[in-house]
Amino acid sequence: MKNRVTIITPTHSFKIETSGKFSGYVNTVPSAPSTALVAKGIDSIYKYTNLKGCRHIIGIDHKGQQIDEVYYNNLKGLIDTVDVQSTRYENLEVIKSLNETTDPKITATKLFLLLRDMVETDYFLMWEHDWEFISEIDMEGVIKVMDKYEFINYVRFGAGKNEKNNLHFHLEPEERVPGDAPVKVP
Repeated sequence: MKNRVTIITPTHSFKIETSGKFSGYVNTVPSAPSTALVAKGIDSIYKYTNLKGCRHIIGIDHKGQQIDEVYYNNLKGLIDTVDVQSTRYENLEVIKSLNETTDPKITATKLFLLLRDMVETDYFLMWEHDWEFISEIDMEGVIKVMDKYEFINYVRFGAGKNEKNNLHFHLEPEERVPGDAPVKVP
């Protein structure tokens, strides 16, 4: 898997909402400049997937504020403090995307594109800083299915239950993938 998948994790210390009823609201990462939230998500990747040794790039949306620099340095500190044995973790990089604006529509997009352009593997797992796996996922099986079936080029891991509803209306067995699916539909 090490040569097949890159994990990319965008993060920020704060963002200012630009639309909707919360326009102008400063939305901060609850733990920033602590890395507790990011570390929890990273730990879940290595606890519940078989992505041992994969390159992992954490990118911070850096808006030039002091909290951004402190957060960036704390993220870089993860490289030295992560327990390699317990988390199977060994290939972390931290980069920053410098921005002159606080508009998340611009800064988040710029950061994602920067991270995506750093990927040198066939596949990447885009994992937000506040997401967590809560059950085992056979990522090698996911990759095998994606390799075998050209029409499968995207897999989404939902935050809620995997049940058919207004948001998950495509949640049904795929007839073109007979018995190969590493994640079963209930």
